[in-house]
Amino acid sequence: MRTRNGLMQKRYASINDLPIAEAERKYRWPQGRRPDDHPGLSDLGL
Repeated sequence: MRTRNGLMQKRYASINDLPIAEAERKYRWPQGRRPDDHPGLSDLGL
């Protein structure tokens, strides 16, 4: 989303430069693609 002057209102990024503590993880499944029955980011409003 951008404002009238072109500035971003929200920014979503997938950056892998910082580790995520196990307690902070929101989604857990074995390594690989997201399970078919798990909602995608758009479904979650992200």
